[in-house]
This record gives sequence, structure tokens and C-alpha cells, in this order.
Amino acid sequence: MKELDLLVENYFTPALDATDILRLVEQVMNEDAVLREQAETIGSDINEIWFAYLAADSNWNNLGDGRLAQKTLNERIAAVQSTTNNPQEAQEYVDIQKGRAKVSLEETIKWASKNGWKGTIAKAYWTAREGTLEDVVNEGNRGEKIEVKQGGSGGNPTDVALRFSNDSILGVSLKSTKGAGKITFKNGGFGSTISRLEAMGASTNYDAGNKVLDKDNWNEVKKAARKYAAQDLPMALNELKRQPQSIRKQYVQALQYFGIPEEMREEFLIKKYRNKSKAEKKAKELEQWGRYLEALIPSETLDGGTFSEYAKRRYKEHKDVGNEMLGKARDIILHSLNQLANDDRRDFLLQEYINASAQTPYWIKVTGMGSAPYTAKVSDVNQNPLYKALQTGTIAFEPIAGGTIGVKANNDKIMTIRAKWESAPLTTSIKTDAKDW
Repeated sequence: MKELDLLVENYFTPALDATDILRLVEQVMNEDAVLREQAETIGSDINEIWFAYLAADSNWNNLGDGRLAQKTLNERIAAVQSTTNNPQEAQEYVDIQKGRAKVSLEETIKWASKNGWKGTIAKAYWTAREGTLEDVVNEGNRGEKIEVKQGGSGGNPTDVALRFSNDSILGVSLKSTKGAGKITFKNGGFGSTISRLEAMGASTNYDAGNKVLDKDNWNEVKKAARKYAAQDLPMALNELKRQPQSIRKQYVQALQYFGIPEEMREEFLIKKYRNKSKAEKKAKELEQWGRYLEALIPSETLDGGTFSEYAKRRYKEHKDVGNEMLGKARDIILHSLNQLANDDRRDFLLQEYINASAQTPYWIKVTGMGSAPYTAKVSDVNQNPLYKALQTGTIAFEPIAGGTIGVKANNDKIMTIRAKWESAPLTTSIKTDAKDW
């Protein structure tokens, strides 16, 4: 974040114009998001490959594409080590992923033995690359080739395939998480959700729901929201015609942070990131961002109050408008859902959120959780009461609080579909997720 300090120090010098400020701030703000995304991918890969390696009896030669999997694992571990100056912390992170993988495999084997998978695991496959799962299914197949849609919407989510000694195959979709709460189903974007509803014959009413920022149409609402989110940004960042999303996002995050009493900020970040070192890093970033804002925001904008008072007020305003937008997004989706016939409602929910339609090969979801001692949970959508109810019941939708749609089958509460901001309100994309109701 040295670039941000330089930015603040030199703002009022002729050498640094608005374009320079924009470039530097955007660069700095993008770094953390990229690193977080990379960290999540690295952790998932370590967890999946180690699961596959253990399933292959700790023998790389007994793992499909074992040489590639081993090489990838070593690269991922090296990446973890290179991103921290603390070798112990890096090793702990790797050990956690391996620990969750081990207990996930143990629970998978228990489940398989109780549910018709006979014999022992003869071979394992890490199926990260597109097309590898189809190759596994057709390995040794002398008949007509079996097509397998892998990953994505409606595709099979298998991360590791297990071939048993009787030649049956079980797919495993792996998750690794700190918590032990309910498992969230698939997440989707608002736009992609609408597109798939339209593909099933629904006609989208973008005027559905209440006005937001005095606008009826969704596209006009989004334009107004972008303008609203950027209206009080420092002049230096408003000199260009279009405000980059990364700038607006970081600004709203800074408002949220500085609107919290100082003595509660550390606890807030630790709770949000569930990691003290990440929280400390984010705190340093936001503190420097705050100094930048205080240097640029005109005193008259503060209206005689402190920056913290201003931040608290402005974040609440952003959040309130953001909640109104989530409600409207919910109503647009609800309008489209209500146009579908019952069979189409079922198919949409299963494909969009539960992913139960892709059953070649048969797969289960296994979630490794916590720190030592680790736990794991197996979820089989075919045996899930929710899945069974959707298959046989009359499906209805209703709006409930917080931009959420309640789903019922034969008038029983089944699941909820929620519209939510990816992170900061008004400045990031709107996504949807589904959970048990």
C-alpha cells in the first residue's frame, strides 16, 4: 500500500493529475481481490488433490493423471509459501486443507459402503480439467460413448471421481470451510438467473417491484445507483466520465469501516475475514484509504462533523438503497418464476440451485470443516427430503424479507432464494443463492 501513501502525499502537486490518481488507486484496490480469489483456488486445489491422492492409496501412479496432479499440488503449496513471510503459517494452511481432505475421504468411504458401492477404491481421478470426467466415465467403455456435461450450470460438479473394484464410479464434489453450519447450494448471478428463466419461456418484467431512486426500470435503476454511489467521491476521482467499480467498491467498504466505533473495528474485520492476519492486513489498507479520503473530501461535505460520523451516515444510506435494489431484483425474479409451469419450476430449481440433474456419474457433496479435530458432512441430493419434495410436490413461490423468495412444495417450506450483493452494496454485482428454509 506504499503507492496509496505516495498518492496522498503528492495529491496537491502538479506532477500527479486525476488520471494518475485513478490508476494508482485502482491498482492498489484490485490487488487484494485478486489475491483472495487466488487463495481460494489454491486452497481448493490442495484439498481436492490430497483427497484424490489418499483415495488412490497414497500412490500417485494409482491416480488418474497422477503426474500432473502431483506437479499441481507442489505448485499450489509453493504458491502458499511464497505469499507469506511466515513459513509456519503457510504450513498450517496446507495442513488444514490436508486434514479436511483426510476426514472427508473417511466419511465418503463410510457413506459409500452403506449405499451400495461395493468393494474397495481401485483408482481415483482428479477431474479439474474440462473433459476429464467424461474420459473417466468412458474408460474401458466399448459401447456408445456416454456424454458427460462437466461443471457450470446444470453440469456434474464432481471434483474427484472414485472407481471401485466392481467398476462402479462415485463422483465427489468437495468443499472445504471453517464453519459447520448449513451448506449453501449453488450461487448464481442475477443476470444469468434471468437468462435461464427466459430460456425456459418466462418473459422478464424489468419494471416489477417498487421504484428505486425514483426509477421503475431495472437498467435505469442500475445507472442511478452507480451515480448515487459515486456522487460524493472526491473531486479528483470524479473528473473522469466513468467511475471504475473497484474505486466505488473500496469507497463503500471504507465508509462501512470508519462508520464503526474505533474500538469495534478490529473485531468487525476478524469476524468478517475469520483470520487475524487477513483482518490486520485489511485494517492497514482501510486506514490508509481513510487518510486519503480525509485529505480529499471537502470540509463542507462533512457538514461540521467528523469523518467517522460522515462515514456512518453515508454507509447507512448506501445500504438502505442497496436493500431496496435487492427487493426489486427479488420481485423481477419472482415475476418470472410465477410464469413457469410446475414441471418447469422443479427443473429450474434442481438445475439452477441444487444441481441434481447431472447424475452421470452419480455424485455426492462432501464438506470438510473446521480445524483439528476436523469433521466432514456428506450430502446426497437424491436422498435429500428437499429434493424429494420438489420432485413430487406442487411448487409455489412467495416474497419474504430481505430480498428473499420462499419456495414451498405442497405448502411445506422447502428452500429460500436470496438476492444479495457480492460484497459492497451498490458497487458490486448482485448474486443469488439458495438455502434450506
